[in-house]
Amino acid sequence: MIAGVVFVLAGILIGAAIVMGNREIQAKMSAWQSLAVRTGLSYRPGDVGLSPSLEGEYEDRPVSVGLVVLSTGKGERTHTRVSALVKNAKALSLCVARKGGPGDAKTCAGRLGLAAVTTGDPDLDLRFEIHASDGAAAKRVLSEKIRKKLLWEDRIRLAVDGHRATLDVRDAVNDEERLRLLLDLAGLVAGAVETE
Repeated sequence: MIAGVVFVLAGILIGAAIVMGNREIQAKMSAWQSLAVRTGLSYRPGDVGLSPSLEGEYEDRPVSVGLVVLSTGKGERTHTRVSALVKNAKALSLCVARKGGPGDAKTCAGRLGLAAVTTGDPDLDLRFEIHASDGAAAKRVLSEKIRKKLLWEDRIRLAVDGHRATLDVRDAVNDEERLRLLLDLAGLVAGAVETE
């Protein structure tokens, strides 16, 4: 009899966990579907074990949005990745990440052989590590408008490889307005690289 009660309680707990997980996935999908409808991006819901994604043209620029799992040194964590194509690829490589955060700029810089850069913006320089292949170009790309948007996000990493401006934001972003702001920021960075 006790075994039966334990079995029933375990079933109820597992069922509740599945329902809660499903609601989170549905909320994410709803925000992503809504953004796709409003912007004309293509929405792919993903299959079991695969994340949803958005792709297409956003303000005349090829973009993509998806979820990635990144190693944090303490385990793995889901991040929302937003990428915008740089139309006329430049040789600039740039990494910007919150100091002490997962996937910090030093990791990116070490892979690409980039030098540390300060922008002269005390807020940005205090909170973020910046590494670039060309410090002067990085300062020009990180305009006041872009710096303000970077400071708005709590856990963000920006990487520019010459062909793409990519933002990785900690956790799954389930808010349509925030997704749009991230698309705007990725597009601003890609545009700034193009004019460099």
